[in-house]
Amino acid sequence: MNLKIKKAFVLAGGFGTRLGKLSEKKPKLLMELNQKTVIEWNILNLQKFGVKEIVFGLGHFSDVVQNFLESNNPGLKFLYDVEPEPLGTGGALKNAEKFFNETFIFCNGDEAKNIDYSLVSKVHKENNALGTLALKHVEDVENFGAVKIENNQILEFFEKPSRENAPSNLVNAGASILEPEIFNLMQPDTKISIEKDVFPRVAKQGRLFGIEFPGQWFPIDTEEKLLKAQKEWQGF
Repeated sequence: MNLKIKKAFVLAGGFGTRLGKLSEKKPKLLMELNQKTVIEWNILNLQKFGVKEIVFGLGHFSDVVQNFLESNNPGLKFLYDVEPEPLGTGGALKNAEKFFNETFIFCNGDEAKNIDYSLVSKVHKENNALGTLALKHVEDVENFGAVKIENNQILEFFEKPSRENAPSNLVNAGASILEPEIFNLMQPDTKISIEKDVFPRVAKQGRLFGIEFPGQWFPIDTEEKLLKAQKEWQGF
């Protein structure tokens, strides 16, 4: 399905320290699930919805990741932006601002997920949003940042709430549609988290929305989660 969104930014520079020895020789986005790497599944997901150009935010293992991507390109235009030092998820995006002057997709490259971007795009357009997040229902909400949401509008974030105090069981699934105006909320060369520093500000402006998607989502930041993903990920 073609969304008329041609560009995406994919975070691909994380250290993966919680994976221990598994991430000493290669980054977690190159871990394999069902005969493909995690980053390949994300690329195929974007390609499915009409993305033609992907900017990869690189840092740790940048040469390894870039070499892999150049050898496994499914026919898209790949561009690379290497952080001079770790700048966080928001800082990495701000560093790549020069590549974006239209609506784009923002995606974590180190999670296995099959996002229906058409659902996200529909909510985004209907609400003239600055940002619209793909949300996923989880039971262990105390391990994530839960959202308070009303009529698809995200009102507030609650970082790792207890189950009884959680405003919902919906969490950010590491994929969103953004407008380039979002760069105005980030300072250059500054370490910043888009999840903790930028999205809450957009929510206060009344321009952050979200929609739960029905597909699979597997964070793989620990060995236990990676093994679970390798066992259960079905692809698409």
